Amino acid sequence: MKKKSACAVLVFLLITSFCFAQEKVEKYCEVIVRADFFKVSINLGSLKTYFKDSSEMKHLLAVKNMESAVGVLDYMSKIGWNLVSSTYINYNAKTAFYFKKAFNKSEIIIDSE
Repeated sequence: MKKKSACAVLVFLLITSFCFAQEKVEKYCEVIVRADFFKVSINLGSLKTYFKDSSEMKHLLAVKNMESAVGVLDYMSKIGWNLVSSTYINYNAKTAFYFKKAFNKSEIIIDSE
């Protein structure tokens, strides 16, 4: 009897875990920091990306107010973005930082127009 109950519970847990699993989408972000006049710009890619929670975009736009490259890295880490790579472009005196973050598919809208 215990084996049947344990099997039933196991099957139930497996089925419910599949039902509640959220499909994840990785989104990448490029943050360019210019050394001259310390200007920061953000690029979310060629596709228009909208977050259902508008606070995510507000957090990203706040990066433009950072006063140092280290501040940008600390802030992006704080809001959940992970550094993937960085590139220094000598002729423009700028550094490009590439970040990624996993979102539930239901949290973002990607417009391909």
